Amino acid sequence: MSDIADKAALDEDKEYIFNKCIELASIKAGKDYGADYEDKLLRISSKLVTPGSRAKLELAVESFKRGWRAQEFALIRYEIICRFDGIEAGDVYIAENLGFPRIREIAFDRAVLSGNFLEAERHCTEALSDDKQPYGISPWLYRLFSLHEITDNTWKIEETAETIILSGDLDFYDRLKASREERGAWDAYYPELLEKCKLKLPAWQYMQILEKEHEYAELMGQVREHTDQIHNYGLLLVDKYPSEIWDIFYGQVYKEAESASNREMYRSVCTRIRRFAEAGYQTKAVGIIDDLKTKYKRKPAFVDELSRIL
Repeated sequence: MSDIADKAALDEDKEYIFNKCIELASIKAGKDYGADYEDKLLRISSKLVTPGSRAKLELAVESFKRGWRAQEFALIRYEIICRFDGIEAGDVYIAENLGFPRIREIAFDRAVLSGNFLEAERHCTEALSDDKQPYGISPWLYRLFSLHEITDNTWKIEETAETIILSGDLDFYDRLKASREERGAWDAYYPELLEKCKLKLPAWQYMQILEKEHEYAELMGQVREHTDQIHNYGLLLVDKYPSEIWDIFYGQVYKEAESASNREMYRSVCTRIRRFAEAGYQTKAVGIIDDLKTKYKRKPAFVDELSRIL
């Protein structure tokens, strides 16, 4: 229907498509099967609306202003207002509908383009305050960071970068560190940041930072608590803690062998054993292999994979 609308040249064709889309949007049949196309149909009508048909379209849009797609209909209404009443009227509509994230995005973009950075920042902070998303990092944090970069506000750049890091995006860690180092403020700040990361981040992300910063003693402590991470950090720590690393690996590999139930899982266990054998534990690895062959002799696929390790 959208393709047909784009190709329509005659006024009577445009009027027919306009009315047909509004008619189809109001049909209830099929909605029990997920055929909810009201927003798409009314958006097609919005391309063909005229001053004379505007009221009909606005009435249709108004009837769908509630529900999970209310934002889509608010955007259609905004486009209609801008087209017929002008940008200033559109700005008034935006100000009255900032509760819709995409409407607020428009307000943010317009504020940035006009150089009104205080207003743009206000949109970010208000959106972050209202943001109720259960997972992930709010895109408004990234907009706020970009805004601070535009205004070259070092203090706010660093503050927002820290918030993004503690929300789980470690890509900003090096940027924050570089900024702090550039002004000689990293060494005093680093212990505080590391403690915040320990408290706020999942262990696996905290351990990534410890590896990056060569904090091997603390990293070893984390491996003791989260033994499944032995496969990620054991070989890194093996020179400093050879005996303890083997003990943790030994316990973890037996645990994984016990839960393995198909050839892919068997191969994974065997790959882990091979890596430690190559790191200097070949004699001990042979002992594990022989023991596992005996223990799981009724799992021929597992025994077969074990036989291929060395």
